[in-house]
Amino acid sequence: MSLVSIAEVRALVQTGLSDADLQAVIDREEAFLARRVGLLSGPRTVTVLRPTESTVFRLLRPATTATVTDNGVVTTVALIAERYIERVAGYWIGPVAITYTPTDAAEVKRVVIELVRLALSGSTYASETIGDYSYTRDARDGAVPTVSRAGLIASLLPKSLPQTVAMTL
Repeated sequence: MSLVSIAEVRALVQTGLSDADLQAVIDREEAFLARRVGLLSGPRTVTVLRPTESTVFRLLRPATTATVTDNGVVTTVALIAERYIERVAGYWIGPVAITYTPTDAAEVKRVVIELVRLALSGSTYASETIGDYSYTRDARDGAVPTVSRAGLIASLLPKSLPQTVAMTL
């Protein structure tokens, strides 16, 4: 089941693709994004086997709540800026399991739609030449797109703080 519907994409992206072909593009771009940021929706659990005593964990995606177990015991933690997990008292023993549900669905949908737009767009260059073929973007088409796949993915990811452990897939 896609996070983004065909109707949501059609509302923002002009395309002559059939619904089936557009759905295939949506599915491909959602899979691409999921390989980089994890499941696009729903809860997830990440586990760190050997944390350091003072580790602050950085969640890959924002959340407003998290359940944390340390060596199988539910642990009281502080969730800072929806991204960072810090133990309130004592030290981490490990393994530490953090279960949370990301709260960035609107941002993820935006990125998926922009990835679809990039996939469906023509060249992102103002002009290009390949052999005898030459293309120059008409000035009426507007500015050259500055959006990149890497930039879209980075817009979902947290910035690193010192002494944090990034939670990976």
